[in-house]
Amino acid sequence: MYMAVPQGVRADGGMVCKLRRSLYGLKQATDVWFKTIRAAFVEMGFVQCRADPCLFVRLGKNDQSPVYIVLYVDDLLVGCATDAEADEICAALSSRFTVKSLGDARYVLGMAIEYARNKGELVVR
Repeated sequence: MYMAVPQGVRADGGMVCKLRRSLYGLKQATDVWFKTIRAAFVEMGFVQCRADPCLFVRLGKNDQSPVYIVLYVDDLLVGCATDAEADEICAALSSRFTVKSLGDARYVLGMAIEYARNKGELVVR
C-alpha cells in the first residue's frame, strides 16, 4: 500500500510513501488484524477450528479442560474452567496487545448469557 507524502515533509516530486503497517479503516486492515491475532493464538497453543475460523481451541494440558476463544472483530470471548486459565490468557495477550478485561460476559452480539457456575449451566438467549 502506498500513500502520498504528507504535507510538510520534504520530498522530490512524484515520490510516495510505502506503508509498513496497516491503517485503521483500510479494506486490508481487517485481514491484517485477523492474521496478527491468529498468529498470537497459534503461538499460545490454540488451533483454529475448521468449521468456524473465528473459534480457537487449546486442548487441556495434564488433564485440564480445553480452553476456547471466540473472536468477533476485536472482541474476544474466552471460555475456560478456571479463573487462573483466564488470567493466563489475558496476561499472554496483554504482552502483545492492549487488553481490557470486562469480567464475566453478560451480553454478546445481542444475546444474553446466563452462567450458573455452581450448577455448571450456561444459557444463551
